[in-house]
Amino acid sequence: MIMLAPKELIPLVARWFAVAEPYENGPDNLNNDTIYLEMKSQLRKMLPNIKKKLFILDSFPRAKSKEIGRIAEEMKKGRKTMTEINKALYDPKQFEFGRHRHAELVKNECGSKCELIDYVEAFWNKTMNQFQYFDSNGFSYFTTGAHLSAHGLEYVRPIYTETRL
Repeated sequence: MIMLAPKELIPLVARWFAVAEPYENGPDNLNNDTIYLEMKSQLRKMLPNIKKKLFILDSFPRAKSKEIGRIAEEMKKGRKTMTEINKALYDPKQFEFGRHRHAELVKNECGSKCELIDYVEAFWNKTMNQFQYFDSNGFSYFTTGAHLSAHGLEYVRPIYTETRL
């Protein structure tokens, strides 16, 4: 989860995929879930210092790091379609668990003082009906270290410029 303090625009970073680990006692028992309790504890420490709004990057599916470096090569060969290449990149890793934890945290702990930043819509290709991790030229939105590339940052920029501070 990436949190931005609007006044300073300083990101307070925690791994957005770390909160997507499996539940300890099921999705209905978050008050007994170690990950959720840690998220809640960290949030409670931050909230008194937030003057306007805290932005939290919601969980989304990661791309397989080893496959990212092969995108351009696969496209150049022309043997696989974009859909096939995207399928090879998709690494779901229970991202829905993280989304559920974030939603509950915002709803139960901070309400209007927090806002989720959601990349799912940005990376969901409705034509292919799957997540898309690169553009039609083969430029990846992610680095092999599972971070957004410069191209990826430009791609999601509208999410941040349209968000109200």
